[in-house]
Amino acid sequence: MPDAPNPALVFFGRELQRKRTALDLTQEQLAERLGCSSTWISRMEVGRKISKDSAIDLDTFFKTDGIFLRMWELSKEIEPGMAEHLLAERLSRQALLAKEKPPRCFFIMDEMALRRKVGDEKLMREQYKNLLDVARLPSVTIYVINEGTGYYPGLTGAFTVIGLDDGSHVAYTESAGSGMLISERARAAKYLLRYETIAGYALPISESLALIRRLLEEL
Repeated sequence: MPDAPNPALVFFGRELQRKRTALDLTQEQLAERLGCSSTWISRMEVGRKISKDSAIDLDTFFKTDGIFLRMWELSKEIEPGMAEHLLAERLSRQALLAKEKPPRCFFIMDEMALRRKVGDEKLMREQYKNLLDVARLPSVTIYVINEGTGYYPGLTGAFTVIGLDDGSHVAYTESAGSGMLISERARAAKYLLRYETIAGYALPISESLALIRRLLEEL
């Protein structure tokens, strides 16, 4: 059974396709300008056969300040089999919400992250619909921070705070390919305070869901 596609390279391919179509270029036209074959462009757009030199050439052509190179470098940090592992972990987390007694979950999302195009219109539509479906669960609350908010503490990175049965909390932060669990009470309490501060910048629940529905309608 072949390995699952490298998620960083899949995103690389989708971003390449988005940049190409934004300039109204066919695969053949882009290939001609880069001095390669249209087959090579086609393979890259599905996340296959991507080289470091190709990433550099794309950054130069699209003037993307190293974005394609950084995605290529990130793909090298994802070990074989990690994609399946990450997918299994995500599905297991989603299954928790379907339990008879699911955990109470609060999510705060940035509108700019919701607007970021990852994949085609069909995929974006499915993502918005899934968010709205999850938000209907009695155990889930979703807040959105409006894009006009400006700076707020959540811009420094994502994190998770988990409340335990004894009333204490642990925090979890994650970067490319690795994560860190923070169980020391004093440090975890700081993340809880940070969460509560960020929540103060979010729209009310009804307005947050209305924003997601509006993004869906705009597609």
